[in-house]
Amino acid sequence: MTKRIIQTLSSFLDGFFIVILVFFWYLALPICTTQMVTVPQGSITAIITSLSNNGFEVNQFDKNILRFWGKPQYGIIDMSAGIKGVSTECGLEPRDKSSANIIQSLAQNQNLKNQNLKNQNLAQASQSTFESAKIFHTISKGDFLYLLTSAKAAQSQITLIPGETMYFFLKDISQKFSLNEERLKKAFKQYSPYQEGVILPDTYKIPNGINEEEIIKNLVSFSLNKHKNLAKKMLGKYDEKEWFRYVAMASIIQKEAASIDEMSLVSAVIYNRLKLGMPLQMDGSLNYGEFSHSRVTPERIRKDKSPFNTYLNKGIPPTPVGSASIEAIKAALNPAKVDYLYFVRNKQGKHSFSKTYKEHKENFKK
Repeated sequence: MTKRIIQTLSSFLDGFFIVILVFFWYLALPICTTQMVTVPQGSITAIITSLSNNGFEVNQFDKNILRFWGKPQYGIIDMSAGIKGVSTECGLEPRDKSSANIIQSLAQNQNLKNQNLKNQNLAQASQSTFESAKIFHTISKGDFLYLLTSAKAAQSQITLIPGETMYFFLKDISQKFSLNEERLKKAFKQYSPYQEGVILPDTYKIPNGINEEEIIKNLVSFSLNKHKNLAKKMLGKYDEKEWFRYVAMASIIQKEAASIDEMSLVSAVIYNRLKLGMPLQMDGSLNYGEFSHSRVTPERIRKDKSPFNTYLNKGIPPTPVGSASIEAIKAALNPAKVDYLYFVRNKQGKHSFSKTYKEHKENFKK
């Protein structure tokens, strides 16, 4: 009886070690890869299917290995850490069609824009990446799968400056990531509840290779969650309509204040004018959309019939006029306890505040 148990256990262990050896042999198998691999956003099954369709030697069994190591990142993944050498057996054409298409698109776009130095540099970078996509390297299957979950995705930064509008921010995204501006606008209209003020001013790290819908969806989702957390922290609740009324006010404060220190004073002027039924008459409200950097002239004030014209319309505009920083939002919620009704920029680049129109006119001389 004991001998039979020992024989059974021995057979089991032999089988177990054979399975282990086969598994490690499988992970050591060399496969072909480009240095940069484009991984789509989605489930592990969808990622494996996409990689397989693009010529990479992965299969449905590999998804079980990935589940053990963790979910793959998405974007353009750098495989250089696991590359063993240049392969002479994989062919010369890029099999990662998604990477190649993206990179070729970058290069084509840059050929149209290479009139200035910035675009020339980007074209050179795009060409360099394209060359790396054409060259195939050998890598073990284990390293390839592991790097999908652990390698640092290639990223670029994009900054939304406080006070800037989506009109210009979407242009910046389009140029930075060589994306279609009209598709960005369409995605923003689809996912954002308001045309301005949703995406918070910040520097965002974005995976290279992301498409228009994904980048907008991620930016809007991240910012809306942050808005909810800020509202709960500052107001004790999140009511979207109520909160974005404060953001609308904050967006004007952002445009008008010369510094963070002035924000609560500008906020006080807004509240005091509203209390008295006075129009806000603030130029910043007219720096919406494509007019973000335009000088507000008397003619513009007369001709602009939009709800953002606070010379012709009383109250706060129905939606924000641009992005508002957290400091501006705090100022909208906590105005200074002063009686100011007017302010004007002085020679020092700051603002002189006053309670009466007479004082206001005198401040023009300062």
